[in-house]
Amino acid sequence: MATGKSIDISIAFDESPYLNPQIKLFADTMKEQILEESVLHVVTNRDVKDESLVYLLNRIPNHEVYFKETFQGLISRCKYLIHSVDVDSDADYLLKMDLDVIPLKSLDSLYEILDGSDVYIQMENRRVIPDDVMEKRIWRQVYKAMEFKVPDIKMSYVENTEIGFPLFNTGVFLLRTSKLKQASENWSKLTKVCENWIQFNLHPNEAALTAMIFNYHWKLNMLPKRFNFNPISTFRKGEFPSTELKEDCKIPEDTVLLHYHKAKWLRHLMRYNKGLDDKLKGLNYLESLWNTPEEVYREKV
Repeated sequence: MATGKSIDISIAFDESPYLNPQIKLFADTMKEQILEESVLHVVTNRDVKDESLVYLLNRIPNHEVYFKETFQGLISRCKYLIHSVDVDSDADYLLKMDLDVIPLKSLDSLYEILDGSDVYIQMENRRVIPDDVMEKRIWRQVYKAMEFKVPDIKMSYVENTEIGFPLFNTGVFLLRTSKLKQASENWSKLTKVCENWIQFNLHPNEAALTAMIFNYHWKLNMLPKRFNFNPISTFRKGEFPSTELKEDCKIPEDTVLLHYHKAKWLRHLMRYNKGLDDKLKGLNYLESLWNTPEEVYREKV
């Protein structure tokens, strides 16, 4: 698509064995939808001969690989994903993606949302501290520790439209590459600060990136839901904290990126979405994905 802009993709993953089927699923779905001009930037600490890494690179030949050790001193479960901004891209924008994201359509529709903003990102699914007084107190503490000003704004969360202080979802976001250096130099340091409040389910890397967006004055635009569709935000069965999905949950037709989060949610969606089932059934590593232990999705505090 001739837009005068270009978009690369970045993923980061460590040597955790449970990621192996996710890597292969990402590879098999992304190879069909990645744009011809896009480079896939892969950051990992796996051996160059690692079977899952080789599987990925063989299916997406237009790639760059960076070998980086895990961050020392960080305790967050998702700490390695911070390396996704430690890349060298000559594109205009970098699409940062988690491994548990499946592209259902071509990524060319991303160009339609580009309006000159620095970052396109979505709010978190739910407000993590639903009490107004407690939320204000914790946000003040966290931002003071980062030596930042608390954003003078409240925003709507995705699932239940609660209004609260901003906390952005770092699973999928689009960042202007001119901001990569600033992100790379500060994201891990600020995440370490935010880990002091991890017991409040603050998602330290998300709190850190949110703070950077506002305090570094990056021009912000919200990423439409079709580019980071989280099934639990639409199909939760019953009330929170239930993690079960409703029956007959049809993925919206305009969904470009399905952020399935949990293997059991993806398996459930396949039962009710024939197109998704047709795309994935028969992949010989899915059984390993279904057997992913539930505890790997939980933050350790």
